Amino acid sequence: MRFSTIAAGAALFSLVTLAACKKDDADSTLPSLSGMELNDFAAYLATGTNLELQADVRNVVGPDGEKPTVYVCWQLNSEAKDTVKTDDGSILYIDLSDKNLEAKWESQYKEKLKRTLSLSEDGEYTLYCYAYASGYYGTSDYIYVNAVTPETVVTGAMGLNPVQFGEQSYWTVTRNGKKWTANNLYDPSAGLSFRQCEVLDRGMGRLYNWTEAQSLCPAGWHLPTVAEFQTAFGDANGDIPAGDLIVDALFQKREMWTYNADVQFTNATGFAALPAGYVDTNDPFNTWDHYGHYAFFWTADQNADLGTYLYLYEKEPLVRKAHGDKNTLYMSVRCVED
Repeated sequence: MRFSTIAAGAALFSLVTLAACKKDDADSTLPSLSGMELNDFAAYLATGTNLELQADVRNVVGPDGEKPTVYVCWQLNSEAKDTVKTDDGSILYIDLSDKNLEAKWESQYKEKLKRTLSLSEDGEYTLYCYAYASGYYGTSDYIYVNAVTPETVVTGAMGLNPVQFGEQSYWTVTRNGKKWTANNLYDPSAGLSFRQCEVLDRGMGRLYNWTEAQSLCPAGWHLPTVAEFQTAFGDANGDIPAGDLIVDALFQKREMWTYNADVQFTNATGFAALPAGYVDTNDPFNTWDHYGHYAFFWTADQNADLGTYLYLYEKEPLVRKAHGDKNTLYMSVRCVED
């Protein structure tokens, strides 16, 4: 069975969380500490990046607010735990009830609780940090990062006849005598990076609101109308077969679109649509929606105060048209020659 790689990554993230937080049966009656903190990073970063991790235990407390003496361990993926030591090789203990903790944090503890994680190869890295104290079940935090090579994170979507828009390069496909870009626009002057990770801009393209999209295409090119999409990729009735636009590409060497028997991913037109989904900045809980299953593209058209877009769904045989807010919805953009 084939899965959306990006959706599968979210499932893996949940499993890792459960594994990291699961208590041993033997410790199930102990009170639990909480409050371990690590600095955050983007979920996808370029291979070769060195991450500087900082563990902070100053807010670690017991269930009744007690501040015990703790020690800290690091663990990369499934390797053995690496306990933080003092200069003489003994375990570094930190008394959280010490009235001079803040001063000692800067002079003694802060540097000791740093860790460099080198993303030397493409792949997934999970780095845990635990704080333990006698008589308690420990508290932990972790980072989960994918190291990727920007030029190869997406494969199977290579096109022909590249054009240069400033510092960005795009494949093109010619339809009815006009060139279309065959990968998503990734102009860093506007829009949002896919999953808020700039390293994915080249492979997945950035997402833009309708207002931004109107002026992103360079001189000699423009944002296409619905009619131009239909003329270039549709049949005599203007219907556009979704499978003719969908490319069965790979993200980190795994299929991106979920297989569906009703839609054959042929990419017969060379359009090479990727399931980048969309962003709704009005929704704080589900900001990224439909990635791994849908592709959304702004058009130059509008309906009253709403912008018009086309979308492809892996289970729908035809491309659909809809309308949305011009400023809070962010979608992919393609350009066509004037």
